[in-house]
Formats: sequence, C-alpha cells, structure tokens
Amino acid sequence: MKKLTCSAIALTMTCAAGFASDSEWSALDQEVGALASTLSLDGGASISGLLQSAYTSDGDNNIGGWGTGNARLAADGSHGDYGYHVEADFADDGLRGAYATWGMTDSVSAQMGQFRASVCNDADLDEGSMKHFAHSGVGGAFTGFTGGLGLSGAMSDISWSLSIMNGGANSTNDELLTALRVSMDLMDGGEGGMSVSANVALVD
Repeated sequence: MKKLTCSAIALTMTCAAGFASDSEWSALDQEVGALASTLSLDGGASISGLLQSAYTSDGDNNIGGWGTGNARLAADGSHGDYGYHVEADFADDGLRGAYATWGMTDSVSAQMGQFRASVCNDADLDEGSMKHFAHSGVGGAFTGFTGGLGLSGAMSDISWSLSIMNGGANSTNDELLTALRVSMDLMDGGEGGMSVSANVALVD
C-alpha cells in the first residue's frame, strides 16, 4: 500500500509539470528529488561495478585476442555509524575489499577486515574512479588488499590514519605491516578547483 501511495503522489506531480511555468521548473525538480529520496531504504546496499575489456595483438607473430582485465562487483551500505564494503573481481583477484567501518568517537573512525593500507592518496583511489591511466610507483606498491585494523581521524586541516595489517598476501605468518600517515590541506580549491595537500607516511 505504501508503494501505491508514493506512486500516486509522483504521478500527480508529473501531471502538474505540464502546467508549470519556466520559473517553477527548478522548484519542481527539487520537490521530485526530495520525493525520490524518501523512497530509498535507509541502510540499503548500493551496488557498483567495473568492467575493463580490451583487444591485444602481436603484429610480429600475427596473433591477437580479447581479454578482460577487471570484472568487479561491489556492495556498500551503512546504518547509523556502521558501514560495510564487499568487493569481488571475477576476472582475476577474487575477493578484494571486505571490511566494516564504524565511528569510535566524534573525530575517530575505525575499519576492520580486508582493505588497503592508507599510505598515499594514489594508493587509496579505486581504479574505476582514477583520472589517470595507472597508479604511480609509490601508490602501486600499496594497492594490495590484506587483513587488518585501521584508525583515522581529523582535526581542522590535519588528518591522520594508522593501519596495522598482515605483512603479505593476507598471511598471518608474516610480520605486521604498520603504516602511519599524516595529511595537511594546504589549499582547498572547492568544487572544480585545484586542491593541494602535503602527506607524510611512515611504513614498517
């Protein structure tokens, strides 16, 4: 019954659009957007994915073929101060990220599970949202997912993160990888502008 009621309201608003003047269009868009936001389930999963496919050829040997580099599916969700992320790559890596997040205090957050150590901005970027073709040398060295505990916080323009993780290949037999990172925002360009920050990281 709830779905029928919401659909009727949306239909009424859509019909009213035919009589709206030009000056009323922006207000109508805001009302429709507000109505749509009330139809979403609080804490529901958000599904995203990434598919990369390419044709490669070897001219010297006259051979070639199609290959799939990434076929990823991810689910994110949250409820209050708690959240989760699960991501799998069906083309190569298998399980990638799988962790839970929660707020410890007003300024300190934690995550536990399988994730990337926070060493630099480039390493934190997901490949599907990068503005450049590949990770840098430093960032690429820390893009592996492994189990551990992470803490992060912020004070004014300074933020920090501490990662205590398995040393290699998600193995519990290796020494721990510990990474401490401190960042400072030097210039905030706002939306569409240039942002500059300074980062210092210590990795053991």
